[in-house]
Amino acid sequence: MSCDRNSSRATRAAGPSGINQTGSKSGSTVNQTAQVSFFGRGGHEAQVSFFERDQAAGEPQHVLSLPGQGQIKLSRYFTPVELDKLAVQLHLGEAATTRYVRELTNRQTRGIGHSDPRPIDWAQSDQQQYRFLIGQLRRARRGNGYLDTSALKKNERVELWEFARFEADRAQRNIDHLTAGLSHLKGPTADYLVKGHQLEARFYGFLAEQLEQIIPAKALVQEDW
Repeated sequence: MSCDRNSSRATRAAGPSGINQTGSKSGSTVNQTAQVSFFGRGGHEAQVSFFERDQAAGEPQHVLSLPGQGQIKLSRYFTPVELDKLAVQLHLGEAATTRYVRELTNRQTRGIGHSDPRPIDWAQSDQQQYRFLIGQLRRARRGNGYLDTSALKKNERVELWEFARFEADRAQRNIDHLTAGLSHLKGPTADYLVKGHQLEARFYGFLAEQLEQIIPAKALVQEDW
């Protein structure tokens, strides 16, 4: 992915609105600094996307893979209680992103404190990542204990990796903002939010690290597919 494409995306996201404050994807504003991702998204391919198959059929159409290939085990790193909390956070993120996509489609504006610099294609990509992780986490909590990325094409795994890295960074910045006393939220409320962001940062950081072991290194720096 080229620097030009990354720069263009960030400029498109923040430039037109001049926004210097953004809400989190869960719908609540914590970090007062515009958090524009420096990761670009992969280009479109003629082959039908895994996400499109998922939405059309209602369930992922898994491809045959070697045992354990593409599986990211969660059970040994996160407790059942933590996985339950992550499921709630993922649903909140997906709901907020879906609402944002709808507002962009209808050309609606959000109120003060709920600004978001993402263009619609970026928001729609995030929406797909949330839905994929919600489905996979549901299966993990029901007993298999892992996220299965074997049905994702190479560029879709890279997009999931980009999403995880951005979300880990966003969560950490929210933690820094709250713990530094820069937020108007104080005391037990701030402590509660910090704990939630710490779990998010750990989950997304773990996810990105595991994906790096699955994705060929050259794919992470390749400009075109």
